[in-house]
Amino acid sequence: MKAVPAIVITGLASLFLHFDVQACAVCFSSSENTRAAFYLTTAFLTVLPVAMLIGGFYWVRKLQQKHDAVDQS
Repeated sequence: MKAVPAIVITGLASLFLHFDVQACAVCFSSSENTRAAFYLTTAFLTVLPVAMLIGGFYWVRKLQQKHDAVDQS
């Protein structure tokens, strides 16, 4: 319950104290190399969590198969 006043104050501050936010220079660069690096990094960071989930699922499945093989012998 001690966090409620802080949450309310933060919420009200975000509603009433707004400032213009500008994107970094990298996001809207006219350089082709910078833009390509931005897109490549975005794609990598989009695919990474999915790859980690698939890898974790595969790892747990392999451990389960080993465990089942030990139980059967």
